[in-house]
Amino acid sequence: MLVNDNEKRTLSLNLPSLITEGGTGGASVIIPGSMTTPLVVNLASSNPSKLTVPATVTIAAGNTASGFTITTLNDTIDDGDLAVFITASAATFSSASGPVTVRDNDPSYFEFANIGTQAPGVAFPVTINARSSGNDLVTAYTSTAVSSAPAIATSSKPARTS
Repeated sequence: MLVNDNEKRTLSLNLPSLITEGGTGGASVIIPGSMTTPLVVNLASSNPSKLTVPATVTIAAGNTASGFTITTLNDTIDDGDLAVFITASAATFSSASGPVTVRDNDPSYFEFANIGTQAPGVAFPVTINARSSGNDLVTAYTSTAVSSAPAIATSSKPARTS
């Protein structure tokens, strides 16, 4: 009796859609059926200066998936969000590829939050938010600033007109 394997030899990837620069995320490579021997899968990043993956991951015999960690590198360059492709390949299998967006965490500009109504001579808080070039709030950027303004002198004399 001849038994034919009916599973296609195709790899697939389960990837996070978004990781913030300087962070990590979990991913996995999947095969449609288990094997009797371990399968070594090669991994690659289309932009290793932004996102790295291990060179290989092994799916153990009898399993259909193996997890791995994606690491995004942190820089100080405001270069916006970027899609980086991860590719998985293995002998006798069709490869798989998919994007992960690396969200930039470097501020491009700052904005003042609404300060509301103020009373003369009374201090009030001001919130300044860091924003990326993609207009996303950069929550990892924190700093304290102290500012003051001189009091505006007022006069009880009416303005002189000519």
